[in-house]
Parts: sequence; C-alpha cells; structure tokens
Amino acid sequence: MSIVSITVCFVAVVMTVTCEPVADGYKQPAPPYQAPAYKAPTYEPPAYKAHVDYQPPAYQPPAYQPPAYQPPAYQPPAYQPPAYQPPA
Repeated sequence: MSIVSITVCFVAVVMTVTCEPVADGYKQPAPPYQAPAYKAPTYEPPAYKAHVDYQPPAYQPPAYQPPAYQPPAYQPPAYQPPAYQPPA
C-alpha cells in the first residue's frame, strides 16, 4: 500500500468514528486528535561471535648471533737479562 492510500483510509476511518450525527443533521466537530505515545524500539546489539578459528602466528625465535671474537691483547714476555757470569 502506498502512503497516499494509507492516509486516505486513515482519514476516512477517523472521520467516520469521531463525527457523530445528531438529531438535526449537524455533525459535531471532532475532538482534537490524541496521537498514541511514541515508544522507541529497544536496541538489541548483535550477538558476539568469537573468532574460534583464529590461529596466532607461529613463534619465530630470533636468530642466534654469537658475540664477535675478541682476541686477547698481546702481552710480550717481560725482559729477563741473562744472569751475570763473572769472568773466570
């Protein structure tokens, strides 16, 4: 049904119900229209659906990096002069 036909039907029903003929043929004016109280629809959030099929990425340990080789610092042997040999 279109909006126009619904409106025409509604007006016809309201006029039929509210305008009552009196004995002398005069129709009394309809009382002011009282619209029904507006009731807002309640909000229903969508149901939560967990991602059951989620697979976290496999753990990749960091690659091993051995410490750089540090050779020991060169320590020359301490000088030992030859023992004194007195002339014979």
